[in-house]
Amino acid sequence: WVPTQDRPKVDCNEPVVHLAGGFSPQMFAISFINKRVLSGDQGGEAAGEEPEAVEEEVAPEPESNDGQVDERDRSFTPTDPSPSAKYGFYLHVFNAPAAVIHQVRQLKKHFPGSPVYIMSDGGFSFKELCRVEGCKFALCPPANDRWHPWPFLRRMYDAALYLEAEYIIMLEPDNTVHGPITREPKADAGGLPVKDRKFGYREYAEKLARKKKPGYRWTDRAMSAGLAGGAYFRRAAILDAFSDESVAEIDWNYLGESATKEVYSSDFAMQYLLASRAYEMEPWEDCAQMDRHKDNPISGTKDSAFRHYCGCYPGGKPTYNLAVKPADRKLFQDPLPRHTSDNSNCQICYNLTKYLKDWGSARCTNSKPFAYSKLIMSRYFPDGKFPQIR
Repeated sequence: WVPTQDRPKVDCNEPVVHLAGGFSPQMFAISFINKRVLSGDQGGEAAGEEPEAVEEEVAPEPESNDGQVDERDRSFTPTDPSPSAKYGFYLHVFNAPAAVIHQVRQLKKHFPGSPVYIMSDGGFSFKELCRVEGCKFALCPPANDRWHPWPFLRRMYDAALYLEAEYIIMLEPDNTVHGPITREPKADAGGLPVKDRKFGYREYAEKLARKKKPGYRWTDRAMSAGLAGGAYFRRAAILDAFSDESVAEIDWNYLGESATKEVYSSDFAMQYLLASRAYEMEPWEDCAQMDRHKDNPISGTKDSAFRHYCGCYPGGKPTYNLAVKPADRKLFQDPLPRHTSDNSNCQICYNLTKYLKDWGSARCTNSKPFAYSKLIMSRYFPDGKFPQIR
């Protein structure tokens, strides 16, 4: 059929083809088709059957020396991103499986739709719990990170990358969850009200902060925010202040030499870092500190969403009294033998070189080098017997 001969006075380029029922397609467009169909080689499939799909080969993800996947190369970008939410939850755990399981279920009850991320510091694995309950789990090498800000902050940073929420609430297994948040955050971070607490060397943090925000002041009110379990953080503040680069900008030896080793504890270290990056902090009434009275907190409010407990609480911390139900035993696994042999409660014993040697990568810790000064080591270990993560 030649248009110029068969239909010279009609503006058409092809004859009309009518299908059964009268439908007349004018054009076909093929986007994708298996090349084996075009070549006529269907690999032995019977007529009318689809050819078997060919799986794409995917390179295995790198593993560290403890057998855990190193997700640093892909910046913890999940294959199934969490939905955007007002609040996300970061659970910093080690053991107490009954407490962790109970806490996750309470979060699902009171905060449906909020993403949850569990990080274990070389302790129990909650991978199966997260598969069942729909959360993200990361098993990190043991580092006693509560006293070593480099792994502690990196792990929280990794959680923030995953938790696509405006605010991230940090919880520990001894926190209890009592209901939805009724006092919305008003700052970049907030935590347990700690009356009259002050930090030394305020001027050092303010000097760094004023490079970013002229006139910034690290106020007494900001210092009274206890950034422990039950504290909130604006996600954007975590991704800025807790990045490897921001953490490395702090002169940790200056602070450790000038003050005490407590500056390396997570609560204190986060205050210094957030202040040095010009972030605002506040005491938060939706997190209560329980003490010797069973029902009345010593700070925060009685109807707070979260509670934090001291060891002096009557009868002990409530969640630590929970027992694992038989049906829940499959939701967690005991610590890896490699992690158990190396775990330690030592302080001032972080060493990046040894971490890399032990675990094969900087997964779950800051990639920037740091070494304690000779003054700090001699002050706390005058006998020259320096501790290490065993």
